[in-house]
Amino acid sequence: MSRRVAPAARELGDPLSNLTWSLAALLLLLAASAALAVVLARFAWQHRRVPGAASFSLAALLVAAWSLAAAAEAVSAALPAKQLWNSVQYLARTLLPVLWLLLAAEHTGFSLPRLRRALPWLSVLPVVTLALVFTNDWHGLMAADVRLDASGPLPVLARSPGAWHWIHALYSGLLLAASALLLLRDAARDPARSRAPALLAALLLPLAWAGVYWLRPWPAPVADLAPVAAALAGVVALWALFGARPFDVSPVARDRVLDSLADSVVVLDSRGRVADFNPAAAEALGWTRRAALNQPAGEAFAAWPALAAACVGQAPPPAELSLAGPAGPRYFDLRVSVLADPHGRPLGQLVMLHDVTGRKQLEDDLRCLAVTDALTGLPNRRRFFEALADEVRRARRYQTPLALVLLDLDDFKRLNDTYGHPAGDAALAALAAALRQAARASDLPSRQGGDEFAVLLPHTGRIGAEVAARRLRDVARTVVDPGGEPLSLSIGIAELDPGAPPGANHAAEGDALLARADQALHAAKQAGGGAIEVAEATGDWKLEA
Repeated sequence: MSRRVAPAARELGDPLSNLTWSLAALLLLLAASAALAVVLARFAWQHRRVPGAASFSLAALLVAAWSLAAAAEAVSAALPAKQLWNSVQYLARTLLPVLWLLLAAEHTGFSLPRLRRALPWLSVLPVVTLALVFTNDWHGLMAADVRLDASGPLPVLARSPGAWHWIHALYSGLLLAASALLLLRDAARDPARSRAPALLAALLLPLAWAGVYWLRPWPAPVADLAPVAAALAGVVALWALFGARPFDVSPVARDRVLDSLADSVVVLDSRGRVADFNPAAAEALGWTRRAALNQPAGEAFAAWPALAAACVGQAPPPAELSLAGPAGPRYFDLRVSVLADPHGRPLGQLVMLHDVTGRKQLEDDLRCLAVTDALTGLPNRRRFFEALADEVRRARRYQTPLALVLLDLDDFKRLNDTYGHPAGDAALAALAAALRQAARASDLPSRQGGDEFAVLLPHTGRIGAEVAARRLRDVARTVVDPGGEPLSLSIGIAELDPGAPPGANHAAEGDALLARADQALHAAKQAGGGAIEVAEATGDWKLEA
C-alpha cells in the first residue's frame, strides 16, 4: 500500500528529510567555496601592508560569508528563513563591485588617493540597496511575487525583479566595467608585465555565471552557484596578483617611481630570478624585457661575476661596478638589499646601480690636475713625492735598485731675459716633451719647479742611470732656443743606498735620496753647463764632464 504525502509537506518538508543527494552536493560545493575563500583571505591578510592586499582579503571574506549564507538558505525549509539568508547574501553582491574597483585602482595606481576619498560616496548606493533588500516586504522595490519554487531538484526562491533591482544591477555593472577598463589600460601600457588578462578572467567568471543563471537554459530551477563562481574567481585573482608577486613590487611604485628613476633598478624574486627592472637598467645592462624577465640572476648577470655572486649569496656585493658601453666604460655605485614582508620573511632582492661615471671622470680630472704640471703636462712635485715613496718601498721589498736623476736647464735666466718669458715657457714645454719621449715606460719624468726636472728610474742602478742621463742630455740638445742655440742640461744622479737597515722610513729614505741627487746637481752646475755628477753612497761625488 503506497503512502501519500501532503502537498505542503512535499513542497516544504522537514530540513532533515530534504538532505538529498542534490542538497548534499550543493552544501559540499558551498562549504568548499567558503573554506577556499577563508584561505585566500588569510593569505592576503598576511600581506595586508602591501597595496591591494587588504581589499582582496575583505573581498574573500565577503565571498566566504556569501557561501555560508547560501548554504543556510539551501537547508532552510520555510520561505521567511530562505528570504532572510538570501538578503544576507546581498552584503557580498553589493560590496564586491566596490572592492573590485578599489583593487583594480590599487593594482594599476590610477588616481588611488582620489578614489579612496570617493569611496564613501561610491558606497552610498550599495548601502541603500541593502536597506531595501531587508525591507523589501514593505515596498517590493527589490523583488515582487516572492515564492518558493519546488519544481526542481531543490526548493529555491522565485521572484520577479523590482525597479531598484535594475538600478542595483546597472550600478554594479558600471563599477565592474570601470575596473575592467583600468585593467585593460594597464595591459596596453606594458603587455609583457601586466597580469590584466588573468584579472579580467577573474572579473568575468562570476559575471558569466550570472548571465547563464538568468538565461536559465535548463528547464527546472536550480540553486544559484554565484558564491562558488566568486570563490573560483578569487583563486584566479590570487594567482594573477600573488603568484607573479606584484604585491612584493607594487605596480604603482614601478609605474610612478621606477620608470622615472635615473638609477638602474633590478628586482629579483624569492627564487633569485629577474622579476622586474626599469628602463634605466635595460639601457645600462643591454637587456630586453622578453629576454631578461624570469632569468636566474646568475645567467642575467653572467657578464659581471662579482654581481652575480652577490645576488646568489656567494659573496658580498662590490661597492663599485664597471660596465662596458659604446662611449667607454660606465661606473656604478652598487647596492644589493633584501626585500621582506611585514613579518620579516625574505621576498627577493633589490639591486640598485647609481651611475657615477660623471663623478669618476671629474675625480680623475681633478686628481690629474692636482698631480700634473699645467705648463709641461708632466707629473708635478706632489706626484713625484708620492711615486718616490712607493718606489723606495718597492725597491726595499724586492731588493731591486733605484736611481734618481735631477736635471736643471743651463742659462735659463738668460733665455728669459733675452727672448722673454713666453720663449722660456716654450723651451720648458719642448724640453718636457723630449724628456717624455726619451724616458722608458717605467720611468717617471716630472717637473720640480722653475727650470728643474726629475726622472725616477726604477730597477736602475748607478751605471744605468748614467746611461739614461747621457741620453736625456743628448735629447735636450735637439731642442733649440729662438736664437738657434741647443738647450743644455746639468744633471745630478743618486742611487738608493742598498745597505739601509730593515724597517727604515721609506719616505725619509726618499728624501735622503733626493737630497743627495740635489747635491750632485749643485756640483754639476758648479762644474759648468752640460755636466753630469753622480753622488756616491758614501756622500762623495764623481764628476763626469
